[in-house]
Amino acid sequence: MKEEHSLPQFLSKAMKCWLNQYYAENYESITEIGLFDWAFKPDKRNPLKPRRKPILGESIKLQTSIFYRNIYLLEIDSKTIHVFICSGFCLSGHKVAHEYNWDGEKFSKNPKRLFSMIS
Repeated sequence: MKEEHSLPQFLSKAMKCWLNQYYAENYESITEIGLFDWAFKPDKRNPLKPRRKPILGESIKLQTSIFYRNIYLLEIDSKTIHVFICSGFCLSGHKVAHEYNWDGEKFSKNPKRLFSMIS
């Protein structure tokens, strides 16, 4: 993993811990890292459950590659992080968001996806 001082300054301590746990061995594969937020839109079929749409915020491009892996993070509270990952080739990729919970020692992934889309 890159030294902590070489990571973007806008990442929180919890976000840096998540990156260290999940991408310590292959940090070089990340092409872009940043922040995101959720936008909720009404759903005509299920009005009680609005649709989620990730809205990208501040980010930094780390490298250019044919295969991209962009990671965007959202800290809900000190023990919960949402991670939105876009990966694939140009015009054929996958976007998925998961929730991770901090138990004091490591992050554990919630098995239910928050968002998934093939692009």
